[in-house]
Amino acid sequence: MLAEKGTSGEVYNQGSMRTNSVLSYILLGLEQAGWEINKIRTMNNEKVVETPTENDKSEIFGINFDKTKVDQLMLEEKIDFQLQDKGIIVETDKEDININFDSQRFRPAEVPILLADTNKMQKLGCKIDYSLSDIIRDQLNYFIKKDNRL
Repeated sequence: MLAEKGTSGEVYNQGSMRTNSVLSYILLGLEQAGWEINKIRTMNNEKVVETPTENDKSEIFGINFDKTKVDQLMLEEKIDFQLQDKGIIVETDKEDININFDSQRFRPAEVPILLADTNKMQKLGCKIDYSLSDIIRDQLNYFIKKDNRL
């Protein structure tokens, strides 16, 4: 579509018009795998979010897009996670799951939002067909098949 309708030399951003944290990706992955996420808390119990995967459709940065409650809190700078938090405990209906922060891999200067403005692409007729949950479900279904695992 871009090759047929786009203008040579113009810049067109491709993306989903949404942003999601790695934490939300993990939490939504657990939900797609059948775990009910009740709450998350840091290992030192200083930061707690009830129903962190609750869908939030409120506007932020002048755009309405689906995001989790925990992502909305991070985008509003009401919560952040630091190395000194040691990690996050995910309280589920089955058991608690620990997400340990690794100092060698922890990125303290994480970009709080990566959001592609796809308005020009949408004006050409492109549309966003898949939600983050759709993508996670497809990935889980792929890796459920033993032959697809490494």
